[in-house]
Amino acid sequence: MEIESVIRAVEGYGYLGIFLSLCFGLIGLPVPNEIFVMAVGFAASSDFLYTFPAFLVTLGGILFALTLSYAAGKYIGLPILTYLEQKEAFRKPLAKATSMISRYQERALFISYFFPVIRYLVPFLAGMGRMGFSRFAIRAYSSAIVWVLLFFNFGFWAGLSHKQLPGNVTVVLFLATGGLLLVTLFLKLRTGLKQKNKARHP
Repeated sequence: MEIESVIRAVEGYGYLGIFLSLCFGLIGLPVPNEIFVMAVGFAASSDFLYTFPAFLVTLGGILFALTLSYAAGKYIGLPILTYLEQKEAFRKPLAKATSMISRYQERALFISYFFPVIRYLVPFLAGMGRMGFSRFAIRAYSSAIVWVLLFFNFGFWAGLSHKQLPGNVTVVLFLATGGLLLVTLFLKLRTGLKQKNKARHP
């Protein structure tokens, strides 16, 4: 799905459509959350949406999806886990999510939102592990807020630039800078985690 198509779709969804699209996590969107949230920010800068309500419904949809994943793990758990383990597409992400929790414990909730798919599996596993809701919420929600601020603002400023640049140039810059942002975040997270690991196990 091209980025311009995503932006047009977001502009047509309205606030309720944006919220519902983000509510259902893995099954809610045909594009990565990163692209979708940047597209919402882009639409907000172009006067198709009001900025603050657009930000709130985006954050609300993501927090709902995280909470739903946690609740599914806590109250249903094993049947869903069995189903996921039978699906080839989920085996590797599930193994990574399990390894992340084993290695970083509660901190995995903060780290995981920066990794597609895993961002919903870690809350699910935390729910299965009977983690208290307040402990889950403090870590998972704070990570989601940081993530939404980054990608929404990037889309917003890309939208402002769009008014001064030709459309094709803006799309290229949008994708290139978004990719660079993702790579930078990933590398910083990986470096930080390695340093913490070395400090704990000299």
